[in-house]
Parts: sequence; C-alpha cells; structure tokens
Amino acid sequence: MKYIYKKGFINKKIAGKTIIYDNESSFIHELNRTTVEILNLLKKGNDEKEIIGFLSKKYQVNKKTITTDVKNIISSLIKKKIIFPSRNK
Repeated sequence: MKYIYKKGFINKKIAGKTIIYDNESSFIHELNRTTVEILNLLKKGNDEKEIIGFLSKKYQVNKKTITTDVKNIISSLIKKKIIFPSRNK
C-alpha cells in the first residue's frame, strides 16, 4: 500500500531531532531517526514491502522484526494524521 504525506506541516531539525508542526491542529510531533527514515521512504513513493526489504538489507535485520517495526511506525503516523493511505494503487 502507498501512503500520502499530509500537506501543511512544517518540518524542522532541532538539536538532532526532527520536529513536525501541524498548522491545522497546532500539534507538535517529535520523530525519532527510524520514523524519519520510514517517513522519507514513504514520501518517495515506497510501499511497506519495499521499505521492509530496504531496511532489512541496510541494517541486516530479519524481515519479521523489521515488518513489525515498520507496521507499528506507519500505524502511529496514520493515527497522528501525518500520512494517510493512498486511494491509488
């Protein structure tokens, strides 16, 4: 599944941390390095399966572990309304 990054966010890197400010809701989200990496891969049009393969190879971690982590992070990004599923396949 592909995901779309919600427009209207301001991204800043402050003291080594990535902060996303949502203009619409006035919420501030602090993202860790792994979440930022996954978000950037999603923004480039990668789907879950592609991200899992890429991260598994990059970090030499088994796909089962990576799959759980990626799904949890994507779920968190959806709950925070930072991304949403694309209707296009």
